Amino acid sequence: MQKDRPDDRVLEGASVNDRPGNASALLVTNGGGVILEANAAAAAALNVHHPFLVGKPLVVFVSPREIHAFFTRLSGIRSSGRNQNCDLRLWPYRRLPYDAAMQIDYAPTAADGGRFTWQWRAPPLLPVAATSPPPAPAPADEARVQQPDDPTTNALETLRRVYVAAVSHELLTPLTIIKGHAELLADPAIRHDATLAEPALRAIEEEVERLRRQVGNVLDSTRLSAGQLTIQRGPLALRPLVEDTLRRFGGRSRLHQFVAALPERLPLVCGDQDRLESVLYNLLDNAVKYAPHGGRVLVRAVVRPAVVEISVEDEGPGIPPAERQHVFQPYYRVAAGSTSKGSGLGLHICEAIVAAHGGRVWIQSGEQGGAVVHFTVPRADAEPAARTDK
Repeated sequence: MQKDRPDDRVLEGASVNDRPGNASALLVTNGGGVILEANAAAAAALNVHHPFLVGKPLVVFVSPREIHAFFTRLSGIRSSGRNQNCDLRLWPYRRLPYDAAMQIDYAPTAADGGRFTWQWRAPPLLPVAATSPPPAPAPADEARVQQPDDPTTNALETLRRVYVAAVSHELLTPLTIIKGHAELLADPAIRHDATLAEPALRAIEEEVERLRRQVGNVLDSTRLSAGQLTIQRGPLALRPLVEDTLRRFGGRSRLHQFVAALPERLPLVCGDQDRLESVLYNLLDNAVKYAPHGGRVLVRAVVRPAVVEISVEDEGPGIPPAERQHVFQPYYRVAAGSTSKGSGLGLHICEAIVAAHGGRVWIQSGEQGGAVVHFTVPRADAEPAARTDK
């Protein structure tokens, strides 16, 4: 995105919902509609802070009734290669929806399905969503003719955003990779050549595991919202759990060196193997995403009197102290790493799982920079009263 154009497109200093009325909202998405760049006017037009906006699917801010049309339009523009002007009903965060006259420009690229540039003018002031109870139901005949958007259905809106955010980005990425390798294996010459087929099969296996984990994150998020996250605790050996997870990640990234620093005597913990494996997977996934240039990823375990403390350390840019209290909120992304892919659910789910075990999670800076995420799990041999690490 060009940031030096003289038409008020980029207003980096504007605060949310406080901008000149003639400023154009402008953002760039990839082929799946995930926001890569945005100006302050776009953040204001969607009533969110700029760091939150980048990395989120644009469809999160589209009226539910237009979601199908939104993806159909993206596909049509990619196929034709033509720019398009259309009306799109946007639903800003905690504001009433409005119709935007959208100008969509498309530029093909070698990856990610091209680049879409979206430009529109929002109302000078976004009307606040009503907080009063919804009006009485309309007569049946009238309801069939028109059913306006109802911003008071907060529970349904939350579920919609969780679902759409995951499907539009987190789930489509591994599916695209799987499809590409499956098409490669359809060629008999490649299928019968082990040197070519084995890497493709290995990539498919890795992406299926990644897809399984991402679906699990979405399901866990909805269970958390409903207060239904269950933990099946029992004596558990951490060493095989850590080593197996690191072995799988070794094939995920050739740029990173995955190292385990585990004490020779590592006591059993009282935990749920699947849930703790999910915690470790999410932390390793973050370490890879936020240190894209590679480096060492260290998993360390320290035995304490009542708990075992596990940490995952990377060599990325780290997490600023001011943001560490926010990263466990759902969908929150660190601004410094906002160009990496992800829905912002991982740490939120990690914290909930660890808390359900009676442990805690916290973040520090590494000795050589980077981030260190610590979490504790109660020891199986600890007295029940001592198993909660507050």
